[in-house]
Amino acid sequence: MPRSSKSRRDILKATGAGSVALLAGCLGSDGGSDFPNEPITFKVIADTGGGMDYYTRLVTSYIEQEDLLDVDIRVENLTMSLIGRVNNVYNSDNDGYTYGNAWPGAGRFQAQGVEGVEFDYTDITPMPSAGSNMRAICVGPDVDVNSGSELLSHIANGNAMFYTTGVRSTGTIAPVILGEVGGAYDLTQVMDNHVVYDGQAQGMTGMQRGEVNTMAASVSSVIEFIRSGDLKPVLVMAGSQDEIPTLYEEELSDVDTLGSIELNNKDEVQGLTSFQHYWNWMGPPGIEEERADVIRDAMSEAIQMDELQEEARSNGRTITYADSETVGEYLGEQVELWEEYLPILDDMEAAVN
Repeated sequence: MPRSSKSRRDILKATGAGSVALLAGCLGSDGGSDFPNEPITFKVIADTGGGMDYYTRLVTSYIEQEDLLDVDIRVENLTMSLIGRVNNVYNSDNDGYTYGNAWPGAGRFQAQGVEGVEFDYTDITPMPSAGSNMRAICVGPDVDVNSGSELLSHIANGNAMFYTTGVRSTGTIAPVILGEVGGAYDLTQVMDNHVVYDGQAQGMTGMQRGEVNTMAASVSSVIEFIRSGDLKPVLVMAGSQDEIPTLYEEELSDVDTLGSIELNNKDEVQGLTSFQHYWNWMGPPGIEEERADVIRDAMSEAIQMDELQEEARSNGRTITYADSETVGEYLGEQVELWEEYLPILDDMEAAVN
C-alpha cells in the first residue's frame, strides 16, 4: 500500500492549532480526534518468541516506527492457560484501547463447549490478519511414500506411525480429519498408530530412531527439517499450489495438495486442518466502530508495507493480509464448521478411553 511520506502526527504539527480544531470537528463528536489519547495494549496469547508474539511485535513496531498512531503501544504476554488467555482478551474493556490474538483453533473449544470457555467468536470485534498457517503431512526420508495418494494408502494400510504431542493436538486431529471427513480411511488408523512426545525436538529424535515415520504439523514449524532432508513433505493441506506462500515454493512446488488428490469434502478438510487466516487479532465485543477503525487502519497499513513484509521474509515468516471483515467471517465459520464435525472429536475421545 503506498503511503504518504508524512505521518498523521507530522501533518497535525504542521497545520497548527486552528486547523487541528477544524479536523477534530470533521472527525465527529465521539472523540475521534482525541482517540487514541493513551497507550494501546496488545495482549499476546502465547509465550515470548512464538509466532503470535513475533507477528504482534512486528506489526506494532511498524505502527510506532511510522507514526501511524499518536500514542505508544504496549505488548503484554499473557501467562495463564490458553483458554484463560483468550478469555482475558475477550473480557477486556471495550473502550478501544485493548486487543489481542484471535487464535482460530479456539473455535473448536467454543464449539465443543469446553469447560471454562467464556469467549464467543461470533461477537468479537475483528481486526486484520497478517498471515495463514497451513498444515503439511511429512514422512521420514527413507519411507517409500512420495505423493498424496501414496500417503493415503500408507495410512489406510496401517503402515503409518504418527508423531503427536497428544490425542487432541494437530498431529492427531489433522490426519483424523483427512481420513474421516475426506473418506480416505478410518480414524482408528491414526488413534491406534501414534506415539506421544513432549515436543517436536523429541519427536524428530523418535523419527530418526524409527519409532514414528509420519508427522502432521504446520509448514512453518517443519520447514527447516524439510530443507535439511530430515522430513519429506508428501501432502500440503492447501486447496492448490497457488495458495502456498512464495517463501516455501522451492521446497513445496512439487508436493501434492488437497486439490490434486482424490478426496471427499476437500473444502471442509482444508477448513478444519489449515488456518486460512491464522495470525489474527481481535478486540472484545462492543468496541465502537469508529474507534476500532482507527486501529484497523493503522494495522492494515503496517501489514501491507513493503518494508515489514521484507523483514518478515528475512526471518522466515510469510505475510498474507486479510481485512477485518474477512477475519470476522472466517472466525465465525470456524465455530460452525467444528459444530458440524463434533462427532468425530467424540469418536476420537472414545477411541482412547
